[in-house]
Amino acid sequence: MKKLIIYAFIIMVIVFLGIQFIPVNLSNPPVGEEINAPDAVKQILVESCYDCHSNKTKWPWYNKIAPISWVIKKDVINGRSNMNFTEWDKYKSIEQDMKEMILEAIKEDRMPPLLYQLGHPSAKLTEEEMDIIEKWAKSEL
Repeated sequence: MKKLIIYAFIIMVIVFLGIQFIPVNLSNPPVGEEINAPDAVKQILVESCYDCHSNKTKWPWYNKIAPISWVIKKDVINGRSNMNFTEWDKYKSIEQDMKEMILEAIKEDRMPPLLYQLGHPSAKLTEEEMDIIEKWAKSEL
C-alpha cells in the first residue's frame, strides 16, 4: 500500500511537471476605442475590472503555472466576450444598457468575483466607489 502511494505521488509530480510545457498565449489583443468615462469612474474600472474586461490584462506571475494559467486565461476570454472596456465602440447603440449591467453586477456582488478579489484585494469596491459607479451608470456624472 505504501508503494502504491509513492508511485501515485511520483506520477502526479511527473504529470504536473509535464503540463507546464503546454503553452498558454498570454498576449493581449490590440486596444480599440476605450470607454469614455470620468476619471474617477475610469480609475475604478481599471483597478477592479480591466484585468478580465479589457485588452490591457496584467498577467500575474502565477499565470505561468498550469493548470492555474488555463483557468485564468479562460476567465479573461469569457470576461472580454461579455464586456470589453477597450472595445467600447461595439456598445455605442447599447451604452446605457451596458452601464446598467455594470451597476447591477456590482450591486449584486457578482463583480469583481470573489476569487479575483482574493488575489487582488484592492479590486473590492468600497461603498464610495459603488456610489460613483451608480451615479455614472445613471448618467449623473
